[in-house]
Amino acid sequence: MTLEHTIPQFLGGAYAPNKFKSNRVCQRCNSLLGMFVDGSFARTWWVSNWLRNAARAAYDPVRPIGLPLICMGPTKLQPPEISADEVCELWLGPQGEQVYWIRPHDERLYWYSGGNPRTAKEIDSRAYFYFAQQSNDDQLKTWLSFRDAFAEERVKKVMCTQVAGANPKDIGFSDPDERDRSRIEYFTQHHIENPCHAIALRIEPTYDHRFMAKLGLGLGFSVFGDEYLSTAYAKELQKGTWFRGGAGGEVPQVRGQTALSATQPLFHQLTGLPDAVTLTLFPTQDALVLILDIGRHLSWKVAACLRDQLPNSPGWAWLDSGQTIVMYKYLQTAVMLSFPEFLAHVNGTHLHQDLVHLTMRLNLAQRGSGVDPV
Repeated sequence: MTLEHTIPQFLGGAYAPNKFKSNRVCQRCNSLLGMFVDGSFARTWWVSNWLRNAARAAYDPVRPIGLPLICMGPTKLQPPEISADEVCELWLGPQGEQVYWIRPHDERLYWYSGGNPRTAKEIDSRAYFYFAQQSNDDQLKTWLSFRDAFAEERVKKVMCTQVAGANPKDIGFSDPDERDRSRIEYFTQHHIENPCHAIALRIEPTYDHRFMAKLGLGLGFSVFGDEYLSTAYAKELQKGTWFRGGAGGEVPQVRGQTALSATQPLFHQLTGLPDAVTLTLFPTQDALVLILDIGRHLSWKVAACLRDQLPNSPGWAWLDSGQTIVMYKYLQTAVMLSFPEFLAHVNGTHLHQDLVHLTMRLNLAQRGSGVDPV
């Protein structure tokens, strides 16, 4: 059995209360669900890039760290010696730097930013790094970001910009060989002739279905305990977690709404905060509803438990009028408060001091980075 964060770590779940962590998940299931359920959600283009933008919002130049690159998606470029089963993906650095990563393509996981994470750790690939004019505004930010880029993948990093006063080998770069030099010439010529890029962005429409079923199941268990797992609805969520589609499969009866279903700006205002992941557990007359909000940009809803299947559980009393967890992964912090307290904070009638303090930290970081916090 291994530790499972019911709220995954990529959302900030490592900093959530221990109530939402469990040691009752087998290692194999944990690994499979992390790769194909959490991974399907976390590596989708808009989710992965919003989380990377949250890292940039929390960047503090007084305590500089490497920032994650932004994935723009596969390009249509065909640099020398690229094979039929490879793709040239464009990534951006924190100040507009460009990186071309030539990596293996896995059609089964075509919507994963960066491709199949298992393949990236097992097969050698190459990435080509260009500084930008804005890199001079904060050279250390770019330097540290380039240092940490592709740290978990088997990537040969090639610097395409002349660097004075520092040695790129100190942060993991290698000398270019003949193939690299021909590719550098190709990318440079492309910049001169056509500075625009055509990106072949691909999205899997059901990327979030299994993840939301898994999240609802885990949170339902965290709130209601063992008796919850025997309910009919929990079994539908479990079925949804492992559901892979295909003809003849029984479709799980999971109640919810995806982020693509509707745009509700007012709802985002009431259930989310900028640069935060917010998770609200809200009891209605019929069900426990889970609301996941990412930065007031993306929002999902899923029923985690039906009230008539556990009418007398003490979990309902613990929920009271609803509970909200606000997570700032890159500030290594989470705050849990009642949903009425959260509503009072977002509408300004009664500010929550912990959330005020975290907002101030973000504003200070953004001012120090030259970003307008407004």
